[in-house]
Amino acid sequence: MGWLIVELRSTVRTVARRPALFAAAAISMALGLGITSVLFSVVDTLFLRPPADVRVPSELAEFYFWQPGAPSASPLASVPMYDLLRDRVPGLSGLAGYTTKPVIMGRGEAAREINAQFVTSNYFAVLGTPSVFGRYFQEDEERPASASVIVLSYALWKSAFQAARDVLGKTVYIGDRAFTVVGVAPAGFNGLDRARIATWLPIGAASGLIDKSALTSSTLYWIGIVGRLSRVSAQEVARKATLALRSAQQLGAQLGNLRVTLRPVLEAESPSRSSGTRLAIWLSGAAFMVLLIACANIANLMLVRVLNRAQQLAIRAALGASTVQLVSGVVLEVAVVACLAELST
Repeated sequence: MGWLIVELRSTVRTVARRPALFAAAAISMALGLGITSVLFSVVDTLFLRPPADVRVPSELAEFYFWQPGAPSASPLASVPMYDLLRDRVPGLSGLAGYTTKPVIMGRGEAAREINAQFVTSNYFAVLGTPSVFGRYFQEDEERPASASVIVLSYALWKSAFQAARDVLGKTVYIGDRAFTVVGVAPAGFNGLDRARIATWLPIGAASGLIDKSALTSSTLYWIGIVGRLSRVSAQEVARKATLALRSAQQLGAQLGNLRVTLRPVLEAESPSRSSGTRLAIWLSGAAFMVLLIACANIANLMLVRVLNRAQQLAIRAALGASTVQLVSGVVLEVAVVACLAELST
């Protein structure tokens, strides 16, 4: 092993003599690794990682609605559409509605904008999400007159209430309305939204915070609908949902040609690649190309270095140095570049 120590000392001296070359190689590798890591992290967070604290997310599917002439299917529906699908479409073990809106929490100088999710009372049950403590919403709290309760995210509970266990029953102001805290969601839970959700409100609260006709208008499309599949396929549920909406007299004639499709919440599992999945593939390809370019740059720099050392390597070989010894010197130089790149990222 004595020769290896000699090679290591020689590599250290070489790096000290040519700091610019090795710094350029290390910076190139660090940039490639950093950009690749960021892109892959974005892809993993947005498209590949299943939602946190959601039970068996592969059973969940989101409803999309397509009208002739529309450029694409829309994930938004009206509350009367949700009510009709919940009552008339069998084969689902649960159906829930939700939407995310920015709201103002607090009063005066302490007021700040947060993301709130307006949800039906069974939203957490459909997702299979337990509470840290307290409870979620009850069915009668969907009515506007009773929608005065709120569920906090774990992060908001820690930042605004210092993780106090006596937070239940305390008052939180959203806009000009007072809401009573009834529960805290698990850490990292954002429902089916990729945005960071700070709090959850009953869907009935939307009539006072979003639009007075939010719960009754059949032409105000503002909620997403998610269902948990149980006994039948997504295609069969979509067919029954399409027939139910087309035959609904109370929703008006505008739904006469509507078609419903279901897409898995885990987009990457969808048999027909969605726009989100295509974007994930594109970003992954971009990350791979960045890493490939960085590797090519480093390879070129090290190749120039080896070519410059060709005479030195030939002399060492003539003096009896083995192939392993000659190669180990080059490998050690590459290892030094990798260590410098790791330290700089």
